[in-house]
Amino acid sequence: MSLINLKLAFNPVDFFQKELIDHYTFLFGENSCQYSFVSMYGHKDKYNDSIFEKDNWLYICRQNLETINKKVYLCPLGNLNDKDGFNNAIKNILEDAHSLNKKVEFRTIT
Repeated sequence: MSLINLKLAFNPVDFFQKELIDHYTFLFGENSCQYSFVSMYGHKDKYNDSIFEKDNWLYICRQNLETINKKVYLCPLGNLNDKDGFNNAIKNILEDAHSLNKKVEFRTIT
């Protein structure tokens, strides 16, 4: 199943995305090992994390945890003071999963 969607076009985590991922994870002080480039890159065979950046929010999808009925995401990363942006990010995730006729499952909400 392709992760390419008209709404959110996820790309697998690779070494060239380190700076982008670090930008978002450092905002949160890396309180969760799941929200670090090292974890995402180091566990790429286990989780196959894919990312997408939109409107100053980083979306993370755990492709290998996806099933026929659900799509698995980490909570989106962005400006903690931007409540409207966060609400839009959640809406984008819901629309992304629903466009594939899947339910949303969030992991590691910190």
